[in-house]
Amino acid sequence: IRVLDSERYRRLLADWDAFVDGPKGDAPTSTRPVVEPAFERILSVFRRVARLRKRVDEDSSPATLHRTRIECKKLRYLLECFRTLFDPEFIMRQVSLLKSLQDALGEYNDLQTQRNRLHEFAREMASRDRVAPSTLLAMGRLAERMSAAQDREKKRFLRRFGTFAGRSNRKDVRLRMKPRPDGNPI
Repeated sequence: IRVLDSERYRRLLADWDAFVDGPKGDAPTSTRPVVEPAFERILSVFRRVARLRKRVDEDSSPATLHRTRIECKKLRYLLECFRTLFDPEFIMRQVSLLKSLQDALGEYNDLQTQRNRLHEFAREMASRDRVAPSTLLAMGRLAERMSAAQDREKKRFLRRFGTFAGRSNRKDVRLRMKPRPDGNPI
C-alpha cells in the first residue's frame, strides 16, 4: 500500500499515461511491423544462446550451466510471446527443444542443490559427534549417486544443446523466421 501511495508510483502512472496517449507515428520505427523487431530480438537472443555452445562442455561449472539455463528460458519466453507472428509448427518445435534443455539443466541444478545440502548435513552432524560412521558412509554413497545422475543430465543436455545450437538449426531459425518484405514471416 505504501508503494502504491508513493510519489514515485504516481509519477510512473503519469509517465505511462503520457506515453500511451502521446503522439503516434513520430518515432522512426512507429510504422515498422512488429514482426521485424520481434525477429531481431529473437535472433539476437538465439545467437547469444548458440554462442554458449562453445563455452559449455563436460567441465562446465554448475554456475555456467545455470546461466545457460536462464538464457534458454529468455529465448523460450520470447518465442512463446511472439509465436503468432511466425510459423507455429516451427516455433513449437523450437520451444520443445528449449524445454528439453531446461528440463535437463533443471534436474542437474536440483541434484547440485541436493548434494550441497547433503554435504552440509554431513559436516554439521560430524561436527557435533552425533552421527554413526555408517550414516556418513550412506550419505557419501547417496552423494555419489547424485553426482552420477548429474553427469547423466549434463551429457543429455550437451547432446540436445549440440542439436539446438548446431549449424542446421541456426540456419533454420534465420530462414524460417525471417520476415518477408510485407512484414509477415516466411
